Amino acid sequence: MLLTFDDGYYCHYSAAYPILKKHNMQGSFFIPAKVLDKKDVLLSTNKIHLLIANNDIEDIYNELNSILHKVGFDPQELMKKYFTMNRYDDPKTVFTKTILQNLDPLELRENLVDDLFKKFVNCDEAEIAKEFYLTGEQIKQMQNDGMYIGLHGYRHDRLGNMTNSEIKEDIDKALDICNEFINPNCWVMNYPFGHANQNVVDYISKKGACFAVTTEPMIADLDIDNKYLLPRLDCNDFPPKSENYKTDKVKRELCVK
Repeated sequence: MLLTFDDGYYCHYSAAYPILKKHNMQGSFFIPAKVLDKKDVLLSTNKIHLLIANNDIEDIYNELNSILHKVGFDPQELMKKYFTMNRYDDPKTVFTKTILQNLDPLELRENLVDDLFKKFVNCDEAEIAKEFYLTGEQIKQMQNDGMYIGLHGYRHDRLGNMTNSEIKEDIDKALDICNEFINPNCWVMNYPFGHANQNVVDYISKKGACFAVTTEPMIADLDIDNKYLLPRLDCNDFPPKSENYKTDKVKRELCVK
């Protein structure tokens, strides 16, 4: 069993790491390089988490639709293009997350997230960021104690939606910033949101990745699965929420594509 921890959160150091160390177990920690590069900035995905966790989804959903109308988008058309039900959230939460994580162009999407964050959360982003993420010193301590450190992209965005030049820029920046924690000739990729395509696979293999993990909810079969598209079970696939861990397949129609 491989235990993976995504996104470079401080609680991985304060909570998970001591437990792993106590039981003489290894964890694999995948760090979005932007959290080391821009120490006073929250990742967009975490702004979305805080936005939804601290507000009524009905209010966020209505405000998002209002903004989309103002900038010339038809929410119903966006629903047809982007909406895919997942196994965790209600439809309005799914739509809100999906638009804020996928809408093109990137600049518009980031502006949407920032506007909603300021309206509904309105706190000191830099102060939260300091408490939210691992530092380089903490990562190095964990690594010295046997924890594995891998790559999670640079800006924590869907690599499979990027152009080839954007893929190259994101991976190269991540490799450069995380260079002290990885072996450049044999490192492991963890795709943000589990999202990749053949262009991403081709580029990371060229740059020295030895395997990569997705978020497709299945038990990996190393004799069959593509080593650059290995599935994983989410913690929500285990009791008390689920017993999907008992099978070597989770129903694919429940998977977020």
